[in-house]
Amino acid sequence: MKVKFISLASGSSGNCYYIGTEKYGILIDAGIAVRTIKKSLKEVGVGMETIRAVFVTHDHADHIKAVGGLGEKLHIPVYTTARIHEGINKSYCMTEKLHSSVRYLEKEEPMVLEDFHIESFEVPHDGTDNVGYCIEIDGKVFSFLTDLGEITPTAAKFIRKANYLILEANYDDEMLRMGTYPQYLKERITSRTGHMSNIATAEFLAENITEDLKYIWHPCSQMKDYEELPPIVIDHGKGVYLYDKSGKKYIDIVSSWWCNLLGHCNPDINQGIKEQLDKLEHVIFANFTHEGAISLCEQLSDVIPPGLSKFNFSDNGSAAVECSLKMAFQYQYQTGHPEKTRFMCLSDGYHGETIGALSVGTLDLYAKIYQPMLLNTIRIQAPDCYRCPFEKSRNNCKCECFKYAEDAFEQYADETCAMIVEPLLQGSAGMKIYPPLYLKKLRALCDKYNVLLIADEIATGFGRTGKMFAFEHAGVSPDIMCISKGLTGGYMPMAITITTDNIYNAFYDDYSSGKAFMHSHTYSGNPLGCAAALSVLKIFREQPILKNASKTARYLNSRLNEKLGNHKNIGEIRSIGLINAIELVTDKKYKTPFDSSLRIGYQIYKEALKLGLILRPLGNVLYFNPPLNISKDEIDRSIEICLQSINIILN
Repeated sequence: MKVKFISLASGSSGNCYYIGTEKYGILIDAGIAVRTIKKSLKEVGVGMETIRAVFVTHDHADHIKAVGGLGEKLHIPVYTTARIHEGINKSYCMTEKLHSSVRYLEKEEPMVLEDFHIESFEVPHDGTDNVGYCIEIDGKVFSFLTDLGEITPTAAKFIRKANYLILEANYDDEMLRMGTYPQYLKERITSRTGHMSNIATAEFLAENITEDLKYIWHPCSQMKDYEELPPIVIDHGKGVYLYDKSGKKYIDIVSSWWCNLLGHCNPDINQGIKEQLDKLEHVIFANFTHEGAISLCEQLSDVIPPGLSKFNFSDNGSAAVECSLKMAFQYQYQTGHPEKTRFMCLSDGYHGETIGALSVGTLDLYAKIYQPMLLNTIRIQAPDCYRCPFEKSRNNCKCECFKYAEDAFEQYADETCAMIVEPLLQGSAGMKIYPPLYLKKLRALCDKYNVLLIADEIATGFGRTGKMFAFEHAGVSPDIMCISKGLTGGYMPMAITITTDNIYNAFYDDYSSGKAFMHSHTYSGNPLGCAAALSVLKIFREQPILKNASKTARYLNSRLNEKLGNHKNIGEIRSIGLINAIELVTDKKYKTPFDSSLRIGYQIYKEALKLGLILRPLGNVLYFNPPLNISKDEIDRSIEICLQSINIILN
């Protein structure tokens, strides 16, 4: 089917649009003379007898001038809301009142006319009532928003549906301000029920009309949410800021999912990758190696917890965890413990989203649906220092909650090959922070029962907690450690599973023994990733990053407590290093969380985006996890926007 669209008139002197097929069509508004409509349609081969209806957006004269003649003389049905119909017949320009041609519609109640699927919706403007139209025909969607004062969420939803958009951009801000219109008229035009400016319209379109959703299925997202809040197209980044296509800047306070360690487009990391790019982009990592990988392992050996010495490369955090689980399982088997086949993990843990990683993660949001596919793991109740069942605090306890681990080990240790933990910080659970003493006790318990201890330092590594790795706070070392995210400064996908000589030696034998660790990733040891990681380590060596980050962390936590600590809906502000978590509650005394269905964190996130802050929530928890080199001014601005966004939603 061939669909024809024509703008017959647009502007303050009159508005009228035609959309139709070879056989019939409809008009949107009729604010010009009937004879002009006839003449214009005749010129493109369309007869008035083919017009099935007129759909009116509102009752201003420049939109309805001809509807009386079309409706009552040519007997063309006129569709709009009851209130708009009332306004039409009261209008000074209506010499021919509507009677027989009147047809009523309700906003957001779809109707079908021939092959047209039509839905009206609320539009902010100062008519008696105001609607836009979303019209689908032959798989093509047209959205009409002829006059509007601002783009509301409802209007935005229908704009984003459109393949073809008719949207008003009515004035230039400067020309209007300097022009001769009386002040009352200027105020009417610029009001929320007036008209959209050219620049406001352009900014909205730049931010919202993209090809993204036509192709991309985004991670950890309900894609239907993007009807209301589409992906923001980022053009470039610098330091703590990201910039979208229209030039609007956002403070990346979450480090682009916790991996941007030293700011976007860090010149030192950029240079390291550029130099490597001209030498070698990739090489198979079986029976081949390269100097970058060797140097990286040498330099990491100087900063990782003692005892860790052997490096197995992969390309993302989940893969590193998967590698650690297989390594632990095979180690126990090859050292005479085939009965040790299960894994222990903490409740509310998150370790990635491959099948093995999901099995040792316990957050239902990610894992529940896949339960029939997952490993049979042993879950230990994790420390919860905000809602401690022993009525202790993380600063004065002796880890009374460790009894849950002791009970589990006593019952299941004989069949357990390894215990995996996020050291000191359960990130996806809401940045839950627990004392280093818990890790010391866990290390001793694993030793007692011959259970390997796996540290998932993917989120906590490279200075995030105030030390290079979180395990350093406890003064003990794991048997296996997984690192990623900050490893390359957020530049390149790379992960490493690091273990001890003792574990490595259990795999070292003649090929015929079948003891080799048959685990691989195509991009293992990628030279560009190694170059980025080496650049990160060089920055740590040559610049006082950790020392300065420690000072900045104290400033951030102090300012957060000063500005937000007394807020009636903030139950706790907890921190470790530069990571700060703000837990939202309905009642501070009883620590009552908001109903999850309200998505309070998400609502605050949306407001913060409008103000230029990326404040991605974890349920009812907002968090700051900025680059280590964020400035105090950038912190102050972030806190200001955060507080403003909270108050918009909760006050």
